[in-house]
Amino acid sequence: PGCQEEALLKEILHELGKSMGDHVNYYKRTEKEYKEYIELWIHEVKTPIAAGKLMLENHPSEWSEDLKEELERIEGYTEQALFYARSAHVEKDYLIRPVLLKDLVAQAVRKNQKQLIAMGAGIQMDGLEEEVYSDEKWLVFILHQILSNSIKYSDKEKLKLTFTGRRERERIILAIQDNGRGIK
Repeated sequence: PGCQEEALLKEILHELGKSMGDHVNYYKRTEKEYKEYIELWIHEVKTPIAAGKLMLENHPSEWSEDLKEELERIEGYTEQALFYARSAHVEKDYLIRPVLLKDLVAQAVRKNQKQLIAMGAGIQMDGLEEEVYSDEKWLVFILHQILSNSIKYSDKEKLKLTFTGRRERERIILAIQDNGRGIK
């Protein structure tokens, strides 16, 4: 009786393991298909955004600038969704090369320039001549997110942003500071 029970127990455990493995594979496949769908959808939605911007340029009206700004916000949100969809698989979109901190900061500031100008923001940059090895697009995306939060959570007073680069031992630090109320 002991051998039969042991054999039955092994068979049951084997079947449970196989069943669990099948379930895990199903959910992995489903997740992969969903991420691929999201990436495809994002690429597809970029076409009407670009078409809308082109139409506004070719047929200006009193609302053109406001509509263009809203389309740019939509475009920014779609880019954000694409970055998040790819964040688990950065090898698809990751290119490490030398970049200057000042170029990264300048790109992020440019992406937010309308809001920064509207707020009368002051920007100070120090020590940004440092070169780092990283993916330029991902770092600009991260900096853009930080700036967006600074703008969103700033007090009514004039926003002041400070970007400071410094070398510490074998690494380079980029410190970003604002005069906003902060987030707990």
